[in-house]
Amino acid sequence: MAILKHLPSIMENDSGSLKARFDALDNMIKVMMDITRCVVEFKDLPTSYISQEVPALSTAMAHIPAAVYWTLRSVVACAAQITAITTMGHEFSISTTDVWELSILADKPRNILKHLRKQIGCLLRIHR
Repeated sequence: MAILKHLPSIMENDSGSLKARFDALDNMIKVMMDITRCVVEFKDLPTSYISQEVPALSTAMAHIPAAVYWTLRSVVACAAQITAITTMGHEFSISTTDVWELSILADKPRNILKHLRKQIGCLLRIHR
C-alpha cells in the first residue's frame, strides 16, 4: 500500500497512459468482485426449494468452475500490472497493448457473469 500511495506523484508526470491502465484494472476488479458475489448467491440458494435438476441451476453450476478459473486468471493479471506500475516508478512507460490485453482478458469473465446473472434470475423467478 505504501508503494501505491506514491503513485500520485508518478501520475502527475504521466500524459494519461496510466489512467487508461488504471481504468482497465478497475473494470477487471469490478468484474471479479461481481462474479464472486454471483457465485456466493448460487451457493446461498435454498436447496430445499430449488432442485439440482432445475435446468437454470445445473447450467449455472456447470459454468461456475470457468468463472472461478477466469477470476483467478484475472487476479494474476491484475497483480502483474500493479507490480509493473509500482516497480517502474517515474521511468514507467506503458504500451497500448497492455491496456488492450487487460480489456480483452476482462471480456471472458464479463460474459460468464452475464450468463450467471441470467441463470440466477431464472432461479429467483422459480423460487418466488
